[in-house]
Amino acid sequence: MFFLFASAYWALLPLVARQQITGGPELYGLLLGVIGAGAVGGAFFLPWMKARLGPDRLMAAGAFGQGLAMVLYAIAREPLTATLASVVAGASWIAALATLSVSAQVALPDWVWGRGLALYTTAFFGCLTLGSAIWGEIAALIGLPAAHFLAAFGVVISRSAGVALEATDRRRL
Repeated sequence: MFFLFASAYWALLPLVARQQITGGPELYGLLLGVIGAGAVGGAFFLPWMKARLGPDRLMAAGAFGQGLAMVLYAIAREPLTATLASVVAGASWIAALATLSVSAQVALPDWVWGRGLALYTTAFFGCLTLGSAIWGEIAALIGLPAAHFLAAFGVVISRSAGVALEATDRRRL
């Protein structure tokens, strides 16, 4: 669920650059570059954050960061706000992606490890693809800022639901 909602800003970023901020390809390229820089910067803090928060809270922080980034994209009317959103998006994306990827690798037994990771990767890219199409349609129906707000709400709620399911599973054990 995380990737389905988090795919919104990847899909809608060109529209933020062009329609909301009235920039062009140079602004879109800049925002993508800042997302990458945020991810690289965030990667340096991952070991420290994982040691302090643990994987569950780190994933929650990544999800909430994605939600914050989408709220900032929704309200962005100038490049500075969108740039700040891109820093948050990159750092929180790498936190969530690394946490989920490591969790998938650790959880899978050796005999199915390769197939399991292939399935994880397929689900990841499938959610990005499907999510991009869905968020484009939603933005066309309700508007670009509203689509970002809806995606932000969805990513936070999906993570909260995941936490509730994990707690239920732990009680059964």
